[in-house]
Amino acid sequence: MSTKGKHPRADQGTDPFEEKLQRLKEAFNTGKTKTAKFRAEQLQSLGRFLQDNSKQLHDALDGDLGKASSQT
Repeated sequence: MSTKGKHPRADQGTDPFEEKLQRLKEAFNTGKTKTAKFRAEQLQSLGRFLQDNSKQLHDALDGDLGKASSQT
């Protein structure tokens, strides 16, 4: 079996996730990612939307998939 792959073996002393982690850190440091506060606000907004529109969502599921609200 050949070890000539692009993925290093664990016994070679290299961390296979190091490059990936570095790219993630670089992306985060660009400022393009959103803050935790922003993401939490978006989730809260989504939760309110789902609650405010639950009847319409259940009706749509029932109409499209034949699913009663007790099944969703």
